Amino acid sequence: MRTEEFVLPSGVECVVRSMLGDDQDILSNQKNLNDRSAFTRLAAAVLQRVGDNDKITHEFVVNMLSNDLKYLLFRCRNFSLGNPKTFPFTYNWPVKGKQKDAQKYEFDITEEAFEKKPYYWVDEHRDKLISELMEKWDVEDYEDLVMMSNDPEHPANIPDEFIKMFDSYSQIDQFRTQEFKTLEGKRIQWQLSTARAEKNFAKMQVNEITINTPIQMRSPKLILHDKQQNKDVESSWNYRQAEVLDIEKMRQQIQKCEGTFNTTVNIVNQNDDNMNTMVDLVQTSSFFFPSLAT
Repeated sequence: MRTEEFVLPSGVECVVRSMLGDDQDILSNQKNLNDRSAFTRLAAAVLQRVGDNDKITHEFVVNMLSNDLKYLLFRCRNFSLGNPKTFPFTYNWPVKGKQKDAQKYEFDITEEAFEKKPYYWVDEHRDKLISELMEKWDVEDYEDLVMMSNDPEHPANIPDEFIKMFDSYSQIDQFRTQEFKTLEGKRIQWQLSTARAEKNFAKMQVNEITINTPIQMRSPKLILHDKQQNKDVESSWNYRQAEVLDIEKMRQQIQKCEGTFNTTVNIVNQNDDNMNTMVDLVQTSSFFFPSLAT
């Protein structure tokens, strides 16, 4: 059976096998669709190894960082289907008085077409490696280093964006909890987004989602020091009553710390430029069934 090895945005190596008919059943099973577990169950099935762990369970997958899961699903899908460069897709626009207005689109789905960024600890490690390379090759501009890397006579070997840093996925646990201080100096801790948090988000009703839902998803806690017991204790942080400067501070920290693999595309109605919608390809079942997507 075919397998592919690659590095996740968190800096851990993984191996996936090609998708099977059983995996398509997982994606299309109504129970899995209803409880929003289809994608995590698919990942648990195709993953052969993550770091030094070769016994992957569904519980392990739901605790993976959300952008790790998204990236591995994208890589597994494209690898299984022969690495196609485009994805033909039919979108059914709702039309008053008509059953549907089916419009055809075609998206570039090469990895370079999507915004991607590793988690901050990988990003910082990569920056350090690049600085060392620039010093070694005595160049001041990154662009010059890129030119050298393309010259077989002077290979600079610029590291990829996703670099292997760890042998075990458990080694990223040290980064899962992040912290900042409010304007009043209060300590707030929050959790990097996981597949479980994303699944819970998918269960929310549209009228429940607000601009601050990503804050809520990361379970922010107020950390207080108990002098009598001489230890820190946590309680929930009511961000709804927090100053917007504190909320913005957390939002900026999320953007800085979390990895990114953005497979969301903007679909514009071909008959009306004012009509558009955003679709996340990796979170769309038809992405994994291309023969049914057109």
